[in-house]
Amino acid sequence: MTDIFLEDRFDLYTKAHLQTLIKLRELEDLINQIELGQMAGNQVGDLLRVLLYFSVEERSHHLEEEAEVLSKFKILENHEINQMIRKLYQDHSWLEQNWTDIQEHLIAVVYKSGWFDLLELRRNFEIFNALSLSHIKLEESIFPQILRITQISKDIREVELVIDA
Repeated sequence: MTDIFLEDRFDLYTKAHLQTLIKLRELEDLINQIELGQMAGNQVGDLLRVLLYFSVEERSHHLEEEAEVLSKFKILENHEINQMIRKLYQDHSWLEQNWTDIQEHLIAVVYKSGWFDLLELRRNFEIFNALSLSHIKLEESIFPQILRITQISKDIREVELVIDA
């Protein structure tokens, strides 16, 4: 795995994180409108786009991240990085579970089913929002460390090749 590959991948993840922050604000605004009973027809489309984002794009982001980056660094001999990677995997699981709970309520709103619970929707959103923010912060902090460790490992391999030559 080259440093350029990692830098490009991390840049894509940063862009995905910015999009997630935007979608979290949009979702909060929509939940506020639901609570006030002021959900307009055009906002249903906005709600569907947020549902699609977290159900498809965010989920795909986490799966790709696990397959393309995190799985490759689980073997690093760096306890702190390994702890953070385990935490990221755990976060993905919690985010998925929490989103499933939120999604059920939002779908009920879209279909104008009266069974959803506003208090539960708000509580689940607050948890999801806090976990998302902390998760993004952790990811953004681990990426520079991975790049640094990768560069050090590359430098060591290059020195070993020179010594062996």
